[in-house]
Amino acid sequence: MSFMITMSQKELHRLEVVQKIRDRRLSVVQAGRTGMVIRLQQPVHLTSAKA
Repeated sequence: MSFMITMSQKELHRLEVVQKIRDRRLSVVQAGRTGMVIRLQQPVHLTSAKA
């Protein structure tokens, strides 16, 4: 199975920034300082409901 993903230049740039942060080649602070602003989201922790 093959498929194609299309991305805008802005989305592609954002992906590259996230990859650099993941690879520890860039910190979130550095990304913010250089104008490579990314939106951080709180991690979602799924827990079972207590009765």
